[in-house]
Amino acid sequence: MKKKEEFLNTKFSREFYKAKHLSSQYIKQDSKPSLDSIFSSVKTKIKDIPQEIKTKDTVKNNPIMTNSEPITITPLRDADGLSRAYDRESNIYIHGDTIYLAGTTNMQDVWDDVSKVTTNRVAQSAKYKNAAMILEKNPQIKNIVGHSLSGSISVDLQRDFPERNYKIHTYGAPLMKMSGPDNINQKRFRSYLDPVSMFDRGAKSTIQTKEINMHTYDINDEKISDKPYSTYVYRTDE
Repeated sequence: MKKKEEFLNTKFSREFYKAKHLSSQYIKQDSKPSLDSIFSSVKTKIKDIPQEIKTKDTVKNNPIMTNSEPITITPLRDADGLSRAYDRESNIYIHGDTIYLAGTTNMQDVWDDVSKVTTNRVAQSAKYKNAAMILEKNPQIKNIVGHSLSGSISVDLQRDFPERNYKIHTYGAPLMKMSGPDNINQKRFRSYLDPVSMFDRGAKSTIQTKEINMHTYDINDEKISDKPYSTYVYRTDE
């Protein structure tokens, strides 16, 4: 039995007992195809696809080949940016490299005004934490504009993140400061009869006649930046 198994495993035996029912054509197809034959087959299949479909699918499905379109964002007046922030549920509006922070709008803010601002713990307020989180996720932001409670928050954000070198404008901030800002990286504004910001003696006071509300932010035509912000958007046309 052992000799029979040895004989069956020899090269002569394998050739002699090759399966006769398999044709030579079938065995040849089972062998590995050459690279030339693969390339030739692929080229043939690609040629069968209409050029219009190939181009459309390539652009649509391949992000690398999707074109982007450059856009330029023009600067806003501080008052216009703050108005948009107040119109949003988040009380935050980002425009290019500037973030606009609305002031007190709900009971949580009122509580923070009473318990955090008066005890110099603005960094513990809900609005501060939310703004800090947004700034962390948007490294392109260089400018902060804040009104009322968010004016104080803007000052603290500038102080707490010196590596970001923020430029800030505040309006009607409830600050207790006798010295004025440098008017380069920080400018503070208030309406002359605004009771909320009455202790910010370093802020520039303006007599405004636009509305009865003395705590308004719409008291000048200041822009925190005059430089357009260049960015891009993905093209949606096909």
